[in-house]
Amino acid sequence: MTRLLAIELTMMVMLEKEEGSYEATLREIEEETGLVIQPVLRGTAEWNNLAKETRELAFLYTATVKKRTVPKDLFWVKKTDLNTHKLAGTLTELLPIFFGEEQQIYFDV
Repeated sequence: MTRLLAIELTMMVMLEKEEGSYEATLREIEEETGLVIQPVLRGTAEWNNLAKETRELAFLYTATVKKRTVPKDLFWVKKTDLNTHKLAGTLTELLPIFFGEEQQIYFDV
């Protein structure tokens, strides 16, 4: 079963010796959520955050959960039930990227 794992990570990733940004992100996800994942890049998104007066960039992945430890505050939602939940930020606009066949780019000026 394919599951969409939407985790918003706002972090400054500190790279450990001989570690790239990809490996550091996997490590941070495991440290913060307890999940060990194998991600697939689905696309990127870039937009203006007017409230913070910043430009934001996100790398959008789907992932296979390799280790089944699930944090207490994490729960799974069926794709058909997503519209019944309050989604963070621009996630509603980004959902088609996760479910599309090809990598996509979302760019909001």
